[in-house]
Amino acid sequence: MFYFIAKKMMYGLLVLIGVVVLVFFLFQGFGDPSRLVMG
Repeated sequence: MFYFIAKKMMYGLLVLIGVVVLVFFLFQGFGDPSRLVMG
């Protein structure tokens, strides 16, 4: 059971890191997304 929980937590952590990196690169690439939407 502990192995299952640890595995789930690791996957969650990987997804979280992936999302943070993705958002970081989006902000670096395009500047402020709200400014792009507003024109």
